[in-house]
Amino acid sequence: MAFRLAGAVAPLLLVALAAVARAEQSRAVAIVQSSEAAPFAVAAGAAVETLRAADASLRIESFTFTREESQAGRLPDRVKAFAADALVTLGSSATAAALDSVVPVPHIFAMVLYPQASGLLRAERPQSRGIALDIPLERHFDLLRRIKPDSR
Repeated sequence: MAFRLAGAVAPLLLVALAAVARAEQSRAVAIVQSSEAAPFAVAAGAAVETLRAADASLRIESFTFTREESQAGRLPDRVKAFAADALVTLGSSATAAALDSVVPVPHIFAMVLYPQASGLLRAERPQSRGIALDIPLERHFDLLRRIKPDSR
């Protein structure tokens, strides 16, 4: 699973890497995950692995939201203090917090369900790009028909 995820997110991570390459000094990437749940941990590990393979000199720090931080809906001070040149967020709560915080660095998000409908794609943050977990309505109905073919 980590390999498939890394393959899907790798092009976006390379965008973050290009942004970091422009940094004069520290060259740092912060990875913020919405929770400690296994899918987020796997994604964070894949992101670190992909970034390290592209540039072993990067400073990479992973952060996991605590329940309180997630409920507060803002990027924790410890993430801001890291002073990253690029930010990778995994999950909706980490992404929303990053967008609501004033962090003027390139931002890559992944593992976000319906970012357009949930207001996470914002014109005032053109440096934010990511991968959505949108599932088309037709796919929902197709799966329902497979489970219960006689349904209307």
